[in-house]
Amino acid sequence: MSEINGLNRIKGSPKQVFIRTPLLHSAPLSNLASKCGKRVDVYLKMEALQPSGSFKVRGLGNSILKAYDSTKGPFHIISSSGGNAGLAAAYCAREMEEQCTIFVPSTCEEFVKDLLRAEGANVIVAGAAWDECDIAAKELLQKEKSAGRMAYYVHPFEGEDTVEGHSTMMDEIFQQLQEVGVRNGRPDIVTCSAGGCGLLRGVMRGIQRAFSQDLPQVIVTQTFGANSLGSSITQARSKGQSWDDKDVVQVSLPAITSKATSLGAKTCSLQAVKEGLRYGDKLSSLIIEDRMAEDGAWRFAQDHRLLVELACSCVLAPIYHSKRILSKLLSGPNTESDEPIVMVVIVCGGNKINTEMIEQYRLESGKEPDLKNRKVTIDGASI
Repeated sequence: MSEINGLNRIKGSPKQVFIRTPLLHSAPLSNLASKCGKRVDVYLKMEALQPSGSFKVRGLGNSILKAYDSTKGPFHIISSSGGNAGLAAAYCAREMEEQCTIFVPSTCEEFVKDLLRAEGANVIVAGAAWDECDIAAKELLQKEKSAGRMAYYVHPFEGEDTVEGHSTMMDEIFQQLQEVGVRNGRPDIVTCSAGGCGLLRGVMRGIQRAFSQDLPQVIVTQTFGANSLGSSITQARSKGQSWDDKDVVQVSLPAITSKATSLGAKTCSLQAVKEGLRYGDKLSSLIIEDRMAEDGAWRFAQDHRLLVELACSCVLAPIYHSKRILSKLLSGPNTESDEPIVMVVIVCGGNKINTEMIEQYRLESGKEPDLKNRKVTIDGASI
């Protein structure tokens, strides 16, 4: 189990920064997934129910509270984010009664800025993409320190404390699966999305901490135009590079063109690329078009009465298009047995969604119900 210090302490209060989210068995998604030709039991890890609206509060909360414990005094929390990491940082700052400044890109939606301000954050627009916001955030950090003021910069996806915080969801998943009778609490498949890749690193770390061998398959999903990780993994594998090869580098995108802007890091974490390569062929990279993520968002709202943004709904594509996608992703010994395949979907949440957007996605899906001509790649190969 992960040892997280300070998660129950905010200015001496017993209030937690994040909650133990439900793991729900989904009958409708299990039925859809099983159309791939195998029996699949789908479980949903409902990170959308976190106080800040996404899983981000696990990692950033852990990082912020550890820094707070070490300083023993008030400080200015600074971060850069397209939305969800910023909201997690702002939520923590409000609970701690600390000052908070969040740098957002020009693409950040006005209603997301309003959510940040509602949490008490000072919102500053800086640049067209997250990378530029991050530079501005670090500049403010230096200014604060130069002026003799205590400040703490929390990265939206990098940092060992952040990754360790995210990994706690895997501890919960294993325990929750055991509670419903799943063998050893071990899923066959875990699927998540990736932008900068803090979540992916947390998922892999949590798995490897619990299982030394026979690792579950991890399916990491991105959208075209926000696929730095997928391109990086494919590039490294095509060159025959191993995780400890000094020549492993990330693929930097010229711009973020996907509508899934919460995945919008032009350059993903190098450590995530290395750890992904180390995870081996049990890590599958899936990249889909935005339209498929939009389709998943409105269908999930219909199936589970919950709104999630595109950076989250993209992980549902293998289920809603199981004959085309999931059938090609399945691997491992359990896929050949009569036992159902246990698939855990990280419903990471997100705040960049509203009912108007869901209705628009529904209308668009009516014009193109099967999406069979939409581009999909698995590990760099089109399917």
